This record gives sequence, structure tokens and C-alpha cells, in this order.
Amino acid sequence: MTSFYDLNYIIELNEKRLEQYDAAYQKIVNQFTILLVIYSAFAFF
Repeated sequence: MTSFYDLNYIIELNEKRLEQYDAAYQKIVNQFTILLVIYSAFAFF
């Protein structure tokens, strides 16, 4: 177990967390875009 006050550990943890948040954000934006395209297609008809 590393110390919480170890700056390298904190930076590494935050980078991993940021990558996870970024992946989740991209997934949500992708789904929203697909939903928007489908809604737009229905709006034309």
C-alpha cells in the first residue's frame, strides 16, 4: 500500500480515473449521437 501523500501515486490514480471518465463520456456521446440521427430520420417522415 502506497502512501496517499505520494504525489506520483495521486497523479497516476487521477490519470487512470480521467481515462475511465473520458471513455464513459465518449460512449454516452456516441449513443446520444445515434439517438439524434434516428430522431432526425423520423422527423423527416
